[in-house]
This record gives sequence, C-alpha cells and structure tokens, in this order.
Amino acid sequence: AEQPLTAELGGYQSSERNLAMEALGYKVFNDSVHGHITLHPLLVKVVDTPEFQRLRNIKQLGFAYYVFPGASHCRYEHSLGTCYLAGQMVEKLLSREQQQRTSEEKKKITLYVQLAALCHDLGHGPFSHTWEVVTKMWNKSESWKHENASIEMLDHMLKNKNLLEEFKKYNLEEKEIKIIKQLIMGGPDIMKNEKPLLNSNNNFLYEIVSNADTGVDVDKWDYFLRDGLHLNLRITFDYHRLLEFCRVMYTTDKMTHIAFRDKEMLNLYDMYRVRSTLHYTAYRHRVVLNIELIIELRKAH
Repeated sequence: AEQPLTAELGGYQSSERNLAMEALGYKVFNDSVHGHITLHPLLVKVVDTPEFQRLRNIKQLGFAYYVFPGASHCRYEHSLGTCYLAGQMVEKLLSREQQQRTSEEKKKITLYVQLAALCHDLGHGPFSHTWEVVTKMWNKSESWKHENASIEMLDHMLKNKNLLEEFKKYNLEEKEIKIIKQLIMGGPDIMKNEKPLLNSNNNFLYEIVSNADTGVDVDKWDYFLRDGLHLNLRITFDYHRLLEFCRVMYTTDKMTHIAFRDKEMLNLYDMYRVRSTLHYTAYRHRVVLNIELIIELRKAH
C-alpha cells in the first residue's frame, strides 16, 4: 500500500520532492533514534506551538539525570519519535487488514493516530513523573494522571492557538478530536463514563499509542530505545520485526486487536525484559528514588 506522503508527492524526483515537501508544509527532523523522520503539515503546526515547545525543557527521566549524566533527553524528542512510530504502525496495520478502506480514510486515520501520539505527553510538568505524583497528592485523586493534563492542554491549544481551523482543513472535526483524546487515554475515560467512539472494526487503534490491555505500544518502543541510548544501556529488542509481523485480528470479544506472529514471542518477551531492566537500573535507582522522595516531602509541606 502506498504511503500518504509518497502518494501525494509521487510525481517528483528526489530533489524536487524536498522542495515540494517544504512548499506543502512537511518538515524533516533528524532524530537520534529513528534517523530522518517526516511530519505532516498539521503535525508541524502542533509542534510549533509554545505548549509543545515547552517539552524541550522537561527531561524525559526527571531526576535520573543526577545519576546518569547522559540522560539529558527531553519529552520533546520522545513525542516526535512516538509520533513517527505511530505512523509506521498504523500504515502497516491498515495495509494488511481485510476490510477495504479508501486512501482518504487511511490518510485521516493515520493523521489522527499520529496526533494522539504527538500530544500524549503534553501534560507533563517539571521533573516528569515526579510532578505527576505530587499533583496526585495535591488533588487527592489516585485516578488522575498526566494524560488528563495532556487532554486539557490540547483543548487549550485548539481554543487559543487557532488549531481548530487547521484541524478542519484536514477533515478532523469534533468527533475525530474526541477520538484523539480517547487514543491518548488508551480508551474511553471510565471515570467520566465515556463510551468508545471507535467501532469494533477500529478498536485496534486504541492499542497503538497507549495499550492498556497488553502494554505493547509505540510509546514504550520509543522510550525503551531512547532511554537506553542516553543511559548507555544495550537494548536488544527489535521493534522493526514487530512492525513486519503485526496484524489486525478479531478475537473472542468480536473486536479488532493488534496481534503478532507466534514466532515473535521471544522478541515480545525481550521487550518486557528491557522494561524490567530499565526500571531496575534507572527508573527505580535508589538515589533517583531518594531525590524524588525529598521533592515530594518538600512539596507536601
């Protein structure tokens, strides 16, 4: 299946294609993990807002930087990487599913899934997850999480940054915006008694950015690789193979889910092992936890 960008610029040679991309508003980012990644003009509009740019100043691993000097990477580049992987995954899945979709429908789905991936960490505050813990203490709410703040930030941007009109240019109306919010949350917000906006054929889209069912999602794929790079830890799991062997399948609940070939079982096991290693080595490092505790106690008083 032809990718949306390729289809739109198919008549150009490589040098002309670059100029055409710039004219259409596409932008190329040189990422330390994924190499050169190209973002859709609407995604670029979101990236260029002050609300998104503030992620440049929020370290991905918070206080782990005081233990691991290389862990200076930020939520900004992680959000770009997650957006890229979301686009890769949704295009692979749509190209292999049984139901027929128009090219316009595929473009639209790819765009709103990528928007969800790009905006999933908008709500992070200073010190990343430490801020989330302190905010829960202030709000006295265990159910609150940074994704709730991401949705509030997205609402603010749509209202105050003229993004709503930009969304409409690409046929993303109120329903699609609500879907983007549910994709950020990994599904309908149970606390608000929301109902799924995606039907059974499209249920698998909930599992791309934030998979509440299995934990296998592109958010983790990016931060595993990115954190490993900056922590100088060797990450062996290969998401490229998982992309090649993922499919959309109906299961016993008569809903579509993302499935992987049985021969990729060891690769998936390795993914979970990598997560455990990162938690043991960095995220739950005793010095990191002690610094976080000091901040939490200070804020509490």
